[in-house]
Amino acid sequence: MLGAILGHISDVARANIRAGICEVPVVCLLPICAAEVSVIPPTPPTTRTDFPGLMAIQHRALDELSIAGHGAAIDLALNMKHAELAVRDLVVMVQSSDLTSRDVLADTLTTFILEAREAGRGLQSLSSKIDGTLDSIGAFNTYMLRAVESAKAATKTENPGDLALDLFVLRTFQSSFAWFASAISDIILEAVPLTSQLELLEERLATVHAIALQEDLINSIVLDDLLWTLWTRLGGNRQQRRDLENRASLLQNVQIFRSVAVAYVASTMRTLTTIDAELGELRDRLSAPSVERNAIPLEVQLEAIQRSALRIQQGGYGREVIHLSWMREEVLAVVGKT
Repeated sequence: MLGAILGHISDVARANIRAGICEVPVVCLLPICAAEVSVIPPTPPTTRTDFPGLMAIQHRALDELSIAGHGAAIDLALNMKHAELAVRDLVVMVQSSDLTSRDVLADTLTTFILEAREAGRGLQSLSSKIDGTLDSIGAFNTYMLRAVESAKAATKTENPGDLALDLFVLRTFQSSFAWFASAISDIILEAVPLTSQLELLEERLATVHAIALQEDLINSIVLDDLLWTLWTRLGGNRQQRRDLENRASLLQNVQIFRSVAVAYVASTMRTLTTIDAELGELRDRLSAPSVERNAIPLEVQLEAIQRSALRIQQGGYGREVIHLSWMREEVLAVVGKT
């Protein structure tokens, strides 16, 4: 099922990219424009324009994804790196122990390290895609505004209903719509595998827990050795004790790091799927047969683009670095009840 969804999204994304860029002069000569989409045909272009509707969806994306994209995933990726380093040190201790299941436990922890590394890279990549898309919205809208205004200025004032101008505005809208829909699909393609990677980390932790139960093992083995050293040396090993406590703190937070990352990805996916659904509804509405060639006046369309560009230029989306302390507290509360 997951593979089918990913395949569908990927095909739609490629189709939207072709539909959006292959009408541009010179670009249409590229091989990608000559290739045929064998699985799903390109998304039917809209027959009318609705820049206010498209801008409203983009504003929602800017408002909600700006928190998810700027800094949040980087913080989570850093947490995964801390977890990776802490578990790597634990592997060394397991390998040098006399546990009967030390090889299995060490292999499981090593696999956890590799999967945590992949999850961290995935979080960084997701953050980059979100930030890149949000930053491109402003540039794309500014370009559209200038292009439409230039086309309008070149049109004779005594012929306000010029068909060439209407067609140009429609093509510009179709290009903007296709780009934004494709960008959202690309982010979804980046986020979906992250969910599976984080689920694998949960499975590895469950395996480690099962082995620990089988060995009747708690960290008391390490602590007993340390306490014996402290006892014989009359507390002269305080630095080693502090180091162990720091590592223990990191190891205790591994599950918290994973749970916060899961909550982050789930929240991002909800936002993305909502935006994708709204784009689908807008596309269907604008593609439906209509008597009116363009129900929304050109001046209203231009005003919507102007407001959007101005708001982005003024930085009205709170693109400051967000630390997920609120999400961490929620996860801690849930974990504390289990």
